[in-house]
Amino acid sequence: MRAMDQFTQDIIDSLTQLLSRPRLDQDTLMALQICAPVLITNLQTVKARAVDRREIEAQLDAALKEWLAKHPQPDEAQQALLEVLERDLLGKVPQVARDSREGSS
Repeated sequence: MRAMDQFTQDIIDSLTQLLSRPRLDQDTLMALQICAPVLITNLQTVKARAVDRREIEAQLDAALKEWLAKHPQPDEAQQALLEVLERDLLGKVPQVARDSREGSS
């Protein structure tokens, strides 16, 4: 699920570019006046619908532990399941991949 629509992302990118200029000219200030209210509205919507990732992680962890208690799996299968959860659902790099990366640095 995406937290922001493409329009909001585009406004953020445009404002970031405008604000990165060393000097704000009249055109930049005009663009800010036009974009800011729309961005504020969209960000307030995102905030209202957003969930705290830490809450989701805790809920997923609890559900997985409960499922594993009811359906015991071999250690390798449990580890693979945890890695898929972290990598694909939570966007984390699994510990094994972090360890191999750190070792090659």
